[in-house]
Amino acid sequence: MPTGMHEIYCKIYNLYTLGNTTTARTLFEELLPVLAFSNQHLDISIHFFKKLLWKQNIYSTRKVRRPFIHFDHIHEKESDRLIEKGRRLPLLFPKFQA
Repeated sequence: MPTGMHEIYCKIYNLYTLGNTTTARTLFEELLPVLAFSNQHLDISIHFFKKLLWKQNIYSTRKVRRPFIHFDHIHEKESDRLIEKGRRLPLLFPKFQA
């Protein structure tokens, strides 16, 4: 399953390689809450990224194989907030012009 966050990773990389390391670092630090939540456990990561890709209309369903950890209402609420945060980040950092 792909990350679903290619755009923001590419933006961070491009900013950094073009020499705008401060903006690249700021964008990465803004992304850290998304990464911390989504990578706390493999099952949470699978649920989170499946939900993200579903919201991006890449997958037709959010269904996942039976996990060890249940994705409860707190995970649902937090993932919704963080998915929206992650989706807004590239818009806050327009492409750096060298």
